[in-house]
Amino acid sequence: MSATPTPLLPAFGEKDFFNTVFDYNRDQIVQWLEACSKGEKGGDRTKIEEVKALLTQVYNRIIVLILPNGQQFRNPKVKPDSHFPRQLDPKWVNKTATPNEAKFILLSLPSKYQGALTAAITVSWWNPYDLLGLFLSVLGPAGVGATKKNFFLPLCAVYAKWCSRLAGRADGRWGWATPGLGEGVWPFMFNITWRPEGNPVTAIYFFLGSSTAGDQWKENLVGQWRARVQRSRFNVLYGALPLKPFKQDSFDKKNSPVELRTKGAGQCYGNCAETYPFIFSIRGTVDANRNLQGLALQKEFMSAENLKAYDESQVWKKLYGPCGNCSEIIKCAGASEKNFAPNYEEAKQTGAGSKPETTSQVATAMEEPTTTPAATAATAAPEGWSDKAEDLNVDYYWGTNGSGAEAAKRVGLTNPQGLYIVTRERGGDQYIFKDGTTGKIYLWGMLTDEIYEFIKPTDLDSIVAQMNLPVGKATMETKQLDDVGE
Repeated sequence: MSATPTPLLPAFGEKDFFNTVFDYNRDQIVQWLEACSKGEKGGDRTKIEEVKALLTQVYNRIIVLILPNGQQFRNPKVKPDSHFPRQLDPKWVNKTATPNEAKFILLSLPSKYQGALTAAITVSWWNPYDLLGLFLSVLGPAGVGATKKNFFLPLCAVYAKWCSRLAGRADGRWGWATPGLGEGVWPFMFNITWRPEGNPVTAIYFFLGSSTAGDQWKENLVGQWRARVQRSRFNVLYGALPLKPFKQDSFDKKNSPVELRTKGAGQCYGNCAETYPFIFSIRGTVDANRNLQGLALQKEFMSAENLKAYDESQVWKKLYGPCGNCSEIIKCAGASEKNFAPNYEEAKQTGAGSKPETTSQVATAMEEPTTTPAATAATAAPEGWSDKAEDLNVDYYWGTNGSGAEAAKRVGLTNPQGLYIVTRERGGDQYIFKDGTTGKIYLWGMLTDEIYEFIKPTDLDSIVAQMNLPVGKATMETKQLDDVGE
């Protein structure tokens, strides 16, 4: 296997952009964004007045939502801190809010952009991760020589790394000395979707986005704030997507493919990193979307605190396939799921890496494993799930400071033991575990960091049997667990 990395294309007017900016700190990123908004960096696009105006608008919105003291991020009138623009809900102030309501009203930041579409559209934005995706996407399109390896993968990695410098904090399990002072851990997943334009190709349009993140969602302090944000992202996807496999009531009915897989447990449409990339890539006819391509990059490629340079071999190993929701949108749009697959074998053949590494293998800066006990499941994993030790990574997810253990702890579960995880090829976004004390079975939605209990049936064999039924045939019941407070 060749160890020679892929030569990277220039980007945004800089010959060695990806290697130069990969380890930029917060101040360097902000300076670069400001320079682009003034037409001083970012390539030829930033010389266009209309583009400069949009970049300036987006830049000004990013600044107030990021570390260390963005005016909206640290707004003393709407505590606790959050990377979302918000104002107090009068019902909360007047103490008339019900348990299903939130402390904050989400403030909309609308922007008009065309991207790969046939006409510009106006949609709402809410946090710095997605706004940064918009900013970088406006600097496109990419040149005709751009490929997954020489442009789009390194761009997605730079985007993720920059997100980690502007907001949020590192996963506690990574054991960083300086994990960050933002609210909530970084997005679980990052996406870039692209489409060649013209025959022959004259340009390649792309768009970047992240999964929902930017807050700690402490229910005892903010109520159902997370659900309000999730509904807003669902609404923008529903309103802007020209071809969609779901209806306006899908959020309330919890009938997305991921939710149907476990009867109401898991993420609804709009939570995925593909939300904005799909909005600005999918056109109104299936024939117009045949050449869509994309990739999803999981945050764990950043697990080492001393990660200073772009490493193709390591980044490639954290590519994941589309989740059930995204797969359904891809099919409805007329695109090919193969164009969004991780293609691990391609990586092996071309020297980008062999099989995907386990989380613990790449997290070199983490503390020693805690040898967390794994539950022994006599029942084979449901279709599309894995019970292999290298996939379960029980020490990583369920050991001390593990993200699964922390999620379980928030809802009062102190002895979680991993059973099955969704395979990487299908998104790697859910984990079934049992409580070692009570034996009850639960599901952890990794993308949204929510915990659900299986309440009918309750035994593992019957749950797996239900999950293996055709979509829509299962009769199981689940319920989302509330935080127990602090």
